[in-house]
Amino acid sequence: MSARWSIGAAIFVLLAAGGARAQQGGSPPTAAELRAELDALERRLREVERREAAGGDDPLAPPPPLPADDGDEAAPADPEKKEPERIVLQLPRSMKLEVRGHLRLRGETRHPADYRIPGTFGRPATDGRGSGDDFILQRAWIGLDFTVTEHLRAVFAIQDARLWGDHPVGQDAAETFIREAFIEGRRLFDQPLTVRAGRNLVPHLGDGRLMHSLDPWAGVPRIWDAVQVTYDPQGWWFSAFASNLREAGIQTPRGSDNDDFWLVGVYASCRLIEKHELDGYLFYRNLSDRVFASEARPGRPSRLGEREDFTTGMRLKGELGPVGYSGEAVYQWGDQAGDDVRAWAAASKAWYTYDLGEGRKVRLGGEYAFASGDRDPTDGKNQTFDPIFPFGHFYHGHMDLFSWRNMHAVSAQLAVFPLAWLSLHADGHVFWLDSRRDAWYSAAKAPLRRDPSGRAGSHVGTELDLYVQMRLWEERFFLWAGYSHFWTGEYVRATGFSKDMDWAFLHLELNF
Repeated sequence: MSARWSIGAAIFVLLAAGGARAQQGGSPPTAAELRAELDALERRLREVERREAAGGDDPLAPPPPLPADDGDEAAPADPEKKEPERIVLQLPRSMKLEVRGHLRLRGETRHPADYRIPGTFGRPATDGRGSGDDFILQRAWIGLDFTVTEHLRAVFAIQDARLWGDHPVGQDAAETFIREAFIEGRRLFDQPLTVRAGRNLVPHLGDGRLMHSLDPWAGVPRIWDAVQVTYDPQGWWFSAFASNLREAGIQTPRGSDNDDFWLVGVYASCRLIEKHELDGYLFYRNLSDRVFASEARPGRPSRLGEREDFTTGMRLKGELGPVGYSGEAVYQWGDQAGDDVRAWAAASKAWYTYDLGEGRKVRLGGEYAFASGDRDPTDGKNQTFDPIFPFGHFYHGHMDLFSWRNMHAVSAQLAVFPLAWLSLHADGHVFWLDSRRDAWYSAAKAPLRRDPSGRAGSHVGTELDLYVQMRLWEERFFLWAGYSHFWTGEYVRATGFSKDMDWAFLHLELNF
């Protein structure tokens, strides 16, 4: 039975039930009640038809435990959480071809440009205290999703991402690359089993604190070449993957000996309790570029080597009425250039949603996040936690000044949804270093400053993010605009120039 016949039958039953209620002496439904029921059925119809046209939801993505418009973590900052209807061409033998795409422009301005000291961590040896940074990013991609049979699918997408004015006029080099190119087998052996092989976006696992593609925020999302196997019986979700990334700059600079980066992992999620998730995972990395340095210590100079580590953790997330909560704890061990890796991290969050009716609501949340830092860089132990593919932009401030490593962070969030297509947000963050002898790391996991003496204070600063989001024309057009301010703390003032930072952006996006 088609989606429209199913909804039509539901409407008939709704009207018949109202008539029966009137005949039995009860008051018939009001026009407002009937309109509300019909609106709900229409929304359901659009969602069912979207899934039918797209061939169903992505089986490699864990199903959301909460309503699609009521997420608390990455969803509020993720304009693609609801996808617009796409162009679908029906072909013979039940084959179909789907066309999807995206065009985006974002302008940003930041002053000062960053907090690196001149001559350190790749910054030119000039005094850039008063310098700012203004630019416009542009990206566009288009993809083809070809369904051969109900069990076989192929996807290819190409993307262009560039910075306006980054080449002289008439000499602009093409910055175009393959975004997706994979083959997927679905419901193999008539079981909830999916196998995908090829190039695609890094999956969003859990809340994205450890694994996230940074799409759609980043101009160039995180992409990997991988084989991923997923088994999702009712109430459970299991996934295993193996990936190899040879491109320089994915996790490390290119080394002279071997530039392979291997990442293998398993992820399991239990969904047996309604609106709850209990996850466990184990990841293995082998970063074989010989660019990782061990710290010099008595009797042994610093040396370069590889990094090989394991990361394991558990995560709990749920919702009880208007109250939601989540928590995650991670442990990491291995070897880096001869240093023993022992690090850990944890995060917890709670939120309360007040429903105002008719799609309007207010949400208030709070979070604490911790990631260990290296207490003594010369003792042969590396205690700095290293998240794999983190979504720091959402969790640790829109200004991208912090990563989930060597930090304590406390934050509060206020979100107001006055209309179905409009949301207003205010996020506040306060940051401290876990170890004052370790570095302050940006969202790119790169060190911004380091005080080997450890005498500078641990308070790095406070950030305020104010932003608005609008989704129009059936989610096809998305507008995101915001302003952020960072007040420097005692650590910044003790280690160099300490001017407060301002940042603003305007993000325009069209999806089809």
